[in-house]
Amino acid sequence: MAMNSLPGKLSELLALAEDMADGAAAYGDTIGLVHFTETSLRAASAAVFAAESSYQTQRRDNAARATAQRLADSNVKGFIATARDVLKVHLGREYNPAWTPTGFPNNSLAIPGTLHERLTLTGQLKDYLSAHPQHQNVPLNVTAANAESLHEKLSDRHSEMNDSMRAEQERKAERDAAVSGLKRQMRGMIDELELKLGDMDGRWLAFGLNQPGAPESASAPENLIVNAMPGGFIAMWSSTPHAARYHVEILVMDADTQFRRVASVEDTDATVNTLTAGRSVRVRVRSVNDNGNTSAPSEEAIVVVG
Repeated sequence: MAMNSLPGKLSELLALAEDMADGAAAYGDTIGLVHFTETSLRAASAAVFAAESSYQTQRRDNAARATAQRLADSNVKGFIATARDVLKVHLGREYNPAWTPTGFPNNSLAIPGTLHERLTLTGQLKDYLSAHPQHQNVPLNVTAANAESLHEKLSDRHSEMNDSMRAEQERKAERDAAVSGLKRQMRGMIDELELKLGDMDGRWLAFGLNQPGAPESASAPENLIVNAMPGGFIAMWSSTPHAARYHVEILVMDADTQFRRVASVEDTDATVNTLTAGRSVRVRVRSVNDNGNTSAPSEEAIVVVG
């Protein structure tokens, strides 16, 4: 029997919610929907749209914040490298106790590997250069003032990045809560329809849903891999529940206008060797159940015939 499970992909879930709301608008009164209606479903969908928009806006802000932080950090790295070369003239080319007041960590003159260490070092270099102004190099901008400016900029960008990441987590939690609310509405409407409609009632289709009494369709095959061979290709894919056999379809680019079936097999692989060398071919696979119901096509793969 055909099940009415909810899609996992958000865009597909929202599309189904829209179909179900349209079905409720057309037949809700005559069917007698009471607890889960067009109005409640559209409100839940609108909440998801708003929460998803807010979440995606925050993600874009995060990306901008991350770029700003990387730039500030890059400037700090450049300053540390230049300051180190300038101070080698005064403190020695290898790390020794004279370097300790500069703040280089781990008894090393290497540029620190973490942002936190670099931030700390820049602040300590500012203090060192303030205490030893004779070691500054104004033409190279190795000065206490520049160290302080770079330290503050990186600190600010890092703080903004942390705030933005927390905001993204909050927006995601709000989006997920809205999605859960929409799923409860959709599942509730399906449960209510099951109480009021027969398994083969055609009105199920108006809601974008399967008729529960119809034979279960096989799922679209996944993990399609296509490898070229002389005169054709070898295609392989994962086994699909409810599938009795598989149809392999192709579209020869710059020749065909639509897909055509070239093989029908019971296994999860097929060899096609009747094509012209050098042609680019789009390949997809459909599964077929025992009742002859055909699934949606798999994702396509493109191969150049050997």
